[in-house]
Amino acid sequence: MIVDSRTTLTMLPPKLYNEFETAIKEAINVRTIKDPKKVLNLCYRSAKVTKMPKVTMHFDGTDVELSRDNVFVTVSKPLSPP
Repeated sequence: MIVDSRTTLTMLPPKLYNEFETAIKEAINVRTIKDPKKVLNLCYRSAKVTKMPKVTMHFDGTDVELSRDNVFVTVSKPLSPP
């Protein structure tokens, strides 16, 4: 596995990704929405997400705690009220 901090997305093996996605869904516990760009599986209205789980990648010799911006990406801006 390669983690490149300059790459927009980090790809994980499918089994590991599915386990990670399930754990994130359970921790956030908010209904998902469809990705407006039809690329990502796990999308939320950001205002609804009040509980963000801590995500840490464990490597031999070090652990890297990821920030919210390292775990989620904004795909569209909220609509302004009329």
